[in-house]
Amino acid sequence: MAKIQEGGDYMDKNISFVTKFYKSMTSPKFYIKFNQISLAAAVVYLFTISLILGLIGYIRPTLNYYRFMDTIHHEVVYDFPEFNFSNGILKVDGKQPILLRKSDYYILIDTTGKTKVSDIEKYNKSVLILKDKAFIKNGDKPIDETRYSIIKFLHFDKKQFIQSMYDFKAGSFIILIAAPVLFFVSNLFTAFIVSMLGTLVNATLKAGIKYINLYKLSIYSITTSMVLSCIRRILGINIIFINYVYIIIGFIYLFLAIRNILISEAKNMEE
Repeated sequence: MAKIQEGGDYMDKNISFVTKFYKSMTSPKFYIKFNQISLAAAVVYLFTISLILGLIGYIRPTLNYYRFMDTIHHEVVYDFPEFNFSNGILKVDGKQPILLRKSDYYILIDTTGKTKVSDIEKYNKSVLILKDKAFIKNGDKPIDETRYSIIKFLHFDKKQFIQSMYDFKAGSFIILIAAPVLFFVSNLFTAFIVSMLGTLVNATLKAGIKYINLYKLSIYSITTSMVLSCIRRILGINIIFINYVYIIIGFIYLFLAIRNILISEAKNMEE
C-alpha cells in the first residue's frame, strides 16, 4: 500500500495543474490516471480551482452589489426626506406620497396609508415603500412583497442609515474574499453527492472501486460544472434547478471514469 501511495504522489508531481484542469473536462480516459493520484492532491486541486473560478465568477455579483448600495446611499442622502424606523414601522417626514424616478424605476413613498399596491401597477418597474412593507414590481413578473417585521429589531433614522451604508459598501470586499471559499465548500458537497451516485454505478457494475477513490474521481468530474457555474455568474444568467444540472454533468463524467477504469483493468488482466 505504501508503494502505491508513493507512486501516486510521484505521478501527481508529473501532472501539472493545467493538465488536470484540461483533461478532467476533455478526456474521460485520463481519469484512469486520476484514480492513481492521492486524495490530498485532488482536494488541493479542488481548492485551487475553486478559488480561481470563484474569484472570477463573483466579481460581477460583487460589483453589482456595490453599485446597488452606492445608488441607495446616493438616493437617501440627496432625495429621501427625514425618516425613522422602529419596531418594524417606517415613519417619513413631509408631504406624501413622494414619487421619485431613478433610471427606469419609479419609487413611490407613502407611510400615511393612502397609497395602495395597485397604484404602482401602471409602472413597468417600480418600488412602493409603505410604513410596514415594501413592494417591488419588475416588468411582467409577480409583484414581490417584503414586510419590515423581519427586521423589526433594527432601529435607525436617516443619519444612522447613511452611516451604515459605508459598512454595507465595505462588505462588498468581504464578499469577494469569502465567496471563493464558500464556493470551495459547496464544491466539496457537490463532489460528495456525485460520489454517492457513483457508489450505485460501482455496485451495479461490480467495479470494486473504494469509496475514497470514487470521491477523488468525483472531485475531478465536477470541473466542467464549476466552469459553467463561473460563466453563468459572469453573464448573470439564472437557470431553474441549475445545481441538479451540475450534479448530472459530474455524474456523467464519473460514470465514464468508472467504465474506463474497468476496461483498463480488464485489459491488464488479459495481459
